[in-house]
Amino acid sequence: MKPFFSLQNIINPQQLEYLSSLGDNLQGDFHKKNYTDRGQSLGSSTERDMPEDIMNEVYGMVKDKLEKETGTMYPTYGVFSNSMMPMGEHVDVDPTHKDFDKSPAYSILVPLTSGLIASTVVWNAVKKDLSKDLTNNIDVLEDPNYSYSDKEQEVVSHCTLMQSNTVGKPYVFENITGSVVCWNRSYIHASGNNQNYDYLLDTRTMKPRLNVLDNGDGSFKTANRVVKKFILILTRWDS
Repeated sequence: MKPFFSLQNIINPQQLEYLSSLGDNLQGDFHKKNYTDRGQSLGSSTERDMPEDIMNEVYGMVKDKLEKETGTMYPTYGVFSNSMMPMGEHVDVDPTHKDFDKSPAYSILVPLTSGLIASTVVWNAVKKDLSKDLTNNIDVLEDPNYSYSDKEQEVVSHCTLMQSNTVGKPYVFENITGSVVCWNRSYIHASGNNQNYDYLLDTRTMKPRLNVLDNGDGSFKTANRVVKKFILILTRWDS
């Protein structure tokens, strides 16, 4: 079973338009979230939690083709998300999760139209101890001496631990509408950085700082531009 993969052209334009309308019309405000991983700050987004019926409906659209790769899974949690600053490296399994004792399975990312290029990065590496943050807590499963290309260095330039050439190859999946990106929840992943993100979240001060990929002075820039618009569903093996 592949630890991470992408499936192309499994959501048609009509379904995509419908999914976008579900997120736009869902009752309740988007709530802002600075993600953390065992206290490690990651990035900034706004989200709307999915009611269970909508989560099951969305998962049902991709279930048949997806489970040919993974086997039977059950959706646990789903959100409509707008990302303004790229997420740093993290995993999607934590002892505080409500399905932690139900064999967490895959994370499913469904790109929605944002008009801007965005990507997701996954490493063939896992967190050794789920009760701790990633610092000195990474098990590299493939080519620990892999040397990043200049482009790969740019994509992970916002990450704090995964920039070195000791964590293996970063696999970059462009967020293409109609496709889905899937990864085992125990595997380390991040948003890909690019010049469309005006700001990054400074994880020391928890304040925005200018993106390292842009040498501008901050004029005409905003920390609120939505670069990566998507649905995220977390799944589990046990019913």
